[in-house]
Amino acid sequence: TQCMRGGVEPRAEANEALLLHGTKPHHLHSILFEGLDPQISSDGLFGRGTYFAEDAAKVDQYLGVDLRDRKGEPAHALHRLHHKLYTNLPHKGHVYYVLVCSVALGDPSRTRDGRTELGGGEPLFADEERRALRRPARHAALAEL
Repeated sequence: TQCMRGGVEPRAEANEALLLHGTKPHHLHSILFEGLDPQISSDGLFGRGTYFAEDAAKVDQYLGVDLRDRKGEPAHALHRLHHKLYTNLPHKGHVYYVLVCSVALGDPSRTRDGRTELGGGEPLFADEERRALRRPARHAALAEL
């Protein structure tokens, strides 16, 4: 997953798509400077992983508001983020963060219910912990809702 590709076209051979990822302000610094890590994500409806959507209304539920500039408050959790993001620009107050990411989906497992694959009803995940897809060659689950 790569965010902020700077106008590069998605690669068809990787089934790459521009998708949205919404986040709370206190997660943004680590996402921007360390990347998205599905291993540290919480367990969601479709298992542990990094979630993306085509629709901004879907990512809206994962957002949190960043109320004001914290550059002058070194002890505040958002100080490092604001120091990097708002050096030359003012913080406008009531900011929400949505990233546009280039995501290589490859050959995803498709599901509607988060438990079984479309077109056969086979289990989506390898086990009850839902840490890995049943088909090891697939690294993405695509929910068709």
